[in-house]
Amino acid sequence: MKLNNAKSKIIQFKQRFTRQIKVEEMTVNLYLTIFQAALDSDVIDTTRLTERCIKYDLDVISNNISKSWAPFKATVASVIAKMVNPEWDTRNHQTQINGKHSLRTIDRCYVSNYLYKNGLYDTSTEFALTRSFEKAEPFNKNYSGVIKPKECKTSFLNIVEIINTNIDNDLLNDLLNDILVYLMTFLKQRKETTTTLKNSIVVSSSSSNDINIDHVSKVLDEINKLGSGSSVIPVITAHTLLSVIQPHLWAGISMKPLKEHTAPDNHSNSYGDVEGLDANFKPKIVAEVKHKISINDTIVAIFDKKTKDEDIPLKLIITTASTENRVVQNNICIFALNAFVITHLQQTLFHERTICLIFMKELRMRIVSYQNMSVSIKESINEILTSLLVSPSL
Repeated sequence: MKLNNAKSKIIQFKQRFTRQIKVEEMTVNLYLTIFQAALDSDVIDTTRLTERCIKYDLDVISNNISKSWAPFKATVASVIAKMVNPEWDTRNHQTQINGKHSLRTIDRCYVSNYLYKNGLYDTSTEFALTRSFEKAEPFNKNYSGVIKPKECKTSFLNIVEIINTNIDNDLLNDLLNDILVYLMTFLKQRKETTTTLKNSIVVSSSSSNDINIDHVSKVLDEINKLGSGSSVIPVITAHTLLSVIQPHLWAGISMKPLKEHTAPDNHSNSYGDVEGLDANFKPKIVAEVKHKISINDTIVAIFDKKTKDEDIPLKLIITTASTENRVVQNNICIFALNAFVITHLQQTLFHERTICLIFMKELRMRIVSYQNMSVSIKESINEILTSLLVSPSL
């Protein structure tokens, strides 16, 4: 009798488990179908978006992804979740505040990873990994999370209020579809521009071999004037430089691949932003790179604490801020980025006469291929570097 009961429970469990799998598959397919329809749409009707005063807010969120992806991702997740669950007020984004589902879970399971795999998001992380979106409060005008940029907070809260407040079902469906198509079109155009930049080939002029250290210095000064969204450029620049000069100056060392620069070093088990390793994977070159930040005693102390217990001959702190090149405790060398680049290029000229050209070409390729960077910054730098490679007279 007990054996029969046990068998019966196992059968019931398998049946429930099978039903759960089928429901999950149906849910996944529903989200994919909605996304695919929006991605396939070539018709963008902004009439309803304008009438409902929502187009401006969508543009604000889209145009600020170079500062933060989270508001954009939160908007997409809210919209498609509302399309699948029209009865759910998605402002109640957590089950603990009477939400029908967890919007973060929706984003993780059905949205961010899918769009990342299709080359439309730069990362697969969901919006709520940003703490400003994690508060157990409804996404209404009183939401206390410090969503940045500030203008994105206002726009995001406006959008979720509109799609969850007193709209006829038919109009709501049309509006949600218009929003999703509008945002997917933005992502498609961004991907197309990025792909074009990445695949573009610059044919250097015969005079490009004459590119010299002065050219490089002036180009770096130009790049350093770029505004928001360019903070990762100095890291790429330092990593590119060390990579191209390494074979000539440091035999037996390999540069650790540069990861997407989205986490601080204390969260990524790194000694610094850029690392050169020996054959035993021990760090021998470590560089901490700052953008428009003066190097003070606190920055030095933090870097020293991370590196002092390892045998690291070359320890560098580099910044784009105006700074005096100097040496501090434990052989830590502090450089302005421009001075760091031209000093090491000059050393390498002894071994490779075209090292400046090699550096410029490699820097351009790495920047246009870098994933987590705004298209506008890529385009600006590509124009600067391409102008030099094609016509090096400055």
